[in-house]
Amino acid sequence: MPRILLCFFLAALGDNNNAVTEYNFDFTDSQFDQDYLRLMASEDVNAWDFIYREPVGLRMALPADRDVQMVAFANRFPVRGDFEITAKYTILHSDSPAQGYGTGPGIYIKTLSSGESVAVLARLIRPAEGNVYSAYFATLRRDGSRWHQPTFEETNSTRGSLRLTRIGKNLQYYVAEGDSRDFRLVRAIRLGSNDVAIVRVGVDKGGSESAIEVIWEELEVRMHPTNRREIVLVVGLLPLGALLILLLLQLRRRKNRSDDVRLHE
Repeated sequence: MPRILLCFFLAALGDNNNAVTEYNFDFTDSQFDQDYLRLMASEDVNAWDFIYREPVGLRMALPADRDVQMVAFANRFPVRGDFEITAKYTILHSDSPAQGYGTGPGIYIKTLSSGESVAVLARLIRPAEGNVYSAYFATLRRDGSRWHQPTFEETNSTRGSLRLTRIGKNLQYYVAEGDSRDFRLVRAIRLGSNDVAIVRVGVDKGGSESAIEVIWEELEVRMHPTNRREIVLVVGLLPLGALLILLLLQLRRRKNRSDDVRLHE
């Protein structure tokens, strides 16, 4: 009987499209996987001029005297379905910007949708608000104009983790401070279920002339192509399936007994 239940469970979940996919990147010991990640920069420059592989992680340093506004690494692999994207950072140095929308490290995602929806979770220093977590969302309106909606939350932490999680069509923004794995929700939005065109992790000067230096220690990407509610439904139906199997076995035994009785009459 347990074997029948196990086969039923595996048959329900055995489709490769339902498998959890994980990408884990450890940037310590000077590691960087160029098969799965690519470098980016906001200007036509060599990103490796501003990114350094070091024993403590991947260091990104943008000086104040250069025009480069952003450097980052991005995915070479597809991101779709439910996902959890987590990146761990340490801010080594950041000038307070006099202008712009904020300087600091962050995770940027853009979906393959007609609205070209963008979500960004960042740890910034802003000209007016100072040190904040920024949970940003933007999409296109029907008239073609861009709709921007940022939210900010004060923080003094210079080390921690940023996480974006999508379940179904909903996206949650989470932060954790220091080495803690106790993530706290700072915002939730309706993103939609379109595949993700790009996941970008890096540092941005936000239109300012401020210097910024950050270490990235690790990146984790977990994906489940199918909505988890479908799997919950399958698991929820397992007890009912077990009852049906028991009933069928019982009926079969009774039929066999009846046949045996007839043979001996």
